[in-house]
Amino acid sequence: MDRPWLREGFRHENLRQWVDENRALLLWAALTLIKAWLAKGALPTDRVLRFLDEAGVMKREKRNNPHRAVPRKERKAQAEEAVKAAAAAKSAAAAKSAAATGGTPPAS
Repeated sequence: MDRPWLREGFRHENLRQWVDENRALLLWAALTLIKAWLAKGALPTDRVLRFLDEAGVMKREKRNNPHRAVPRKERKAQAEEAVKAAAAAKSAAAAKSAAATGGTPPAS
């Protein structure tokens, strides 16, 4: 139809009630579409994959992100410490290299 908003006899008086009554049919239709997309090579996002795992359509590997449980301030402080440690290790390696060759360390 060229102008679908002009259709008659298509409205549901209480849409929420209709959805509740037809939930199983709607879920089946959605899963049918999703399976077709997956068959064509679509990759689901992690959130969609969680739903598909619950429905038994796909298997989702459990993820482990221990850093997520650390508060942001602590993560930021740990990252800054890591940067400082890397810089210290780099300068120590440069000094050791200079001492081994008997020259001055190269300019950074």
